[in-house]
Amino acid sequence: MRTMSVALCTLAVSILAMQGGCANPDRELRKKDTEFAADAAKRGPFSTTRPVGSAHEAPARAEVGYGLKRLSIVNLSNEDWSNVEVWVNRQYVCFLPRMEKGILKRIDFTMLYNDRGQHFPRDNATVRVEQVHLVKDGKVYPVKTQLSE
Repeated sequence: MRTMSVALCTLAVSILAMQGGCANPDRELRKKDTEFAADAAKRGPFSTTRPVGSAHEAPARAEVGYGLKRLSIVNLSNEDWSNVEVWVNRQYVCFLPRMEKGILKRIDFTMLYNDRGQHFPRDNATVRVEQVHLVKDGKVYPVKTQLSE
């Protein structure tokens, strides 16, 4: 009987985790949707007049997981970064207060908003991640992006 109770409890926790998702590992990214939307409205639209840096100046890598509906991004430099904007398709943005070197950041699609308060689509039949850019220290940097396996 105890084994059955443990199994049911484990199943219930698993179902809740799948439905609601797990909290973001980065405490600074545990915000309400309305907070992400309001922040994006302040930052957008994407500025094409900013100076453009090279990927070597701000090395980073992003991985798109369509099944999990998320973008994972990592700072590959030898220093921590602060006040970083992650832009997807030059339309959707998520602000990262800190981007520590070597630490994978998880950005769920529902954390990426445009300046009109719309989050990145979760049905990716027509809208896909085409490009990712970082904005830090006033410059735009391209990010090498790949699909997750």
